[in-house]
Amino acid sequence: MITKDSIIGSYHLSSGNNDPLGGAELIAYPNNRFIVVAFGTIVNGEWKLKDNIVHFIPDYDPDSFILYGRKTTTLKDSVRIIFENFENDNSKYVNFESSPKDSVLNMRQVFNDDANCFSHPYIYKGMDIIQKLRFTTKQDYWDKSTEYDVYTFDNQTTYNDFVAVSNPKDFEKEPFNAIYKNGGLLFNNDKISIKKDLSELNEEESVFFKKLANQKSIGDKMYYNKEHFPIDSGLGFKIEYYEYDKVNDLYFNPNLEKNKDSFDFDYSKPQNSELLPYKRMVKQNVLKQAIKINKKSLFTVKCD
Repeated sequence: MITKDSIIGSYHLSSGNNDPLGGAELIAYPNNRFIVVAFGTIVNGEWKLKDNIVHFIPDYDPDSFILYGRKTTTLKDSVRIIFENFENDNSKYVNFESSPKDSVLNMRQVFNDDANCFSHPYIYKGMDIIQKLRFTTKQDYWDKSTEYDVYTFDNQTTYNDFVAVSNPKDFEKEPFNAIYKNGGLLFNNDKISIKKDLSELNEEESVFFKKLANQKSIGDKMYYNKEHFPIDSGLGFKIEYYEYDKVNDLYFNPNLEKNKDSFDFDYSKPQNSELLPYKRMVKQNVLKQAIKINKKSLFTVKCD
C-alpha cells in the first residue's frame, strides 16, 4: 500500500542527455511541501498523493501585477513607487490618473524601448497622492491589441509609499505529476527516479533547501531596507530579531550581529538596521480596456 511515507525523500530528475551533472533534485517533505533545485532554477510548492499518483502544485500567483503599500511619514505629501521585475521586457505600462477624462487610457511606458544596462533600485517619485494605480502589459512582442487587461488598485488607505511587482507567467511553475512505481517516481514515462532518504542529504544544504521549500514566493508582506532593496525571507531572515516602532511603522535594531542560522542575510549591515514593512493591496478589478501608449517612459536606461 502506498502511503505518505512512501513518497517523502529526495529524487534525482534526469536531464535526459546522460550528463551526470545535469537534471535536477526534487525533495518531498513530510509537511507536503516540495522543492525542485536545478541550475539557475528553484521551484517550490505542495505535493499530494492520490492512489499511486503524486501531484506537484508549485506556488504560483496568477496576478500579473501585485502592489504593496504603506504610509511613510518622512515622505510627507510626496509619493514613492519602487518598481520590481519590470525590466524583463519593455512592454509594461502604468497610469496614475484618478479620473481619466478619456475612455481610452493613456498608459505610460515604464522603461524605454531600447533599455539595457539596468542598475537597481528603480524608484518613481511624485508630489501628489495617487488615488488609482493601473498596470498592464503586452502578452508578447507581436501583440497588436488595442485592448489590454488593466489591473486597477484603489488607494483608499491613502498610502504614499508603494512597491509594484511585475509577475509574468512562469511556465516552469506549471503543475506536474509522477507515478509511484517500484520504490521511486516515474516522471513523463522516463526512467524511474529512485528515492533517497532525507538523512542522506548534505546537512547544510538540507537546512537551506527546507527553508526555501516552505517560503512563499509572493507573500502578504514585504520588507525593504534603507537602500530600498527587498529582504529575501528565504535566507534565514527573522523579523523577530527586530523591535517594532509603531509610530513610524518600521522595524529597527542597529546592533544586531550576523546570526549562525542566517546563511546570507547580515543583520549587522547599516542598510539593514531599519526595515520598512509593505502590505499587499487588494486589486480593485482587472478589466479589458482600450489604451494608447505614451512612450515617454518613467525611466530611461541606456548604455552606449
